[in-house]
Amino acid sequence: KAFAPAGLISYTIPDNVISIGSSVFSGCDNLESIFIPNNVTKIGDGAFSWCQGLKNLTIPNSITKIGDYAFYNCHHLKESIIIPDSVIEIGENLFEEEVYNPW
Repeated sequence: KAFAPAGLISYTIPDNVISIGSSVFSGCDNLESIFIPNNVTKIGDGAFSWCQGLKNLTIPNSITKIGDYAFYNCHHLKESIIIPDSVIEIGENLFEEEVYNPW
């Protein structure tokens, strides 16, 4: 949750990053787009969970692993994301959504 308080709308992962850590963007409600460079090989558990405004994310062919709940409650993203053939490990509940039930 390192970036949640920042109110990010878009972000480019720096070229020297090879792994996106667990929950690092979790809760970034305003985040709409993110660019992941070709040197990143892993997206950690819950990395983008609760990024409900996220609409634009391209997974590069360098990614081989996507962790559990990586895109949890990313309502807009699950309809437009393409997972490349380079991904050999996909975690549990990748696009699971929490359904709010007041009863």
